Amino acid sequence: MPSTNKTPIGLNQWVASDRPKMEDFNEDNRKITERIIIHAAFTIPAASWQPSTTYPGYDYEATLQVPGLTPDDLIRADFDLTSLIDAEGAEIAAAGDTAEGSAVFYAKAQPESGLSGMYTVYKAVV
Repeated sequence: MPSTNKTPIGLNQWVASDRPKMEDFNEDNRKITERIIIHAAFTIPAASWQPSTTYPGYDYEATLQVPGLTPDDLIRADFDLTSLIDAEGAEIAAAGDTAEGSAVFYAKAQPESGLSGMYTVYKAVV
């Protein structure tokens, strides 16, 4: 049986008296999969970083084109191992600003080399 309680995105949140069934778990997995709308590789070339005054202390920004991204979505970028050291050295902000079809990432120092990895976009809860 579905749970007595639900999370904000409609996932089951069982209490001790509930009796979950496999269908309940499958439905939760479907809802989670629907929220992950994009998962793809990315590269931000070193030359993409430009001076920025958007956030104090983050003097550089780079725009990453992300087809299907909306201003309400969330993006998570995970750098590959070779880029991680450079990304940490530049102190890239954990989250970027999202817009229609693009995300802007901010860094305290200009990365010296191109950065690559995988990004995941999560559909906004509206």
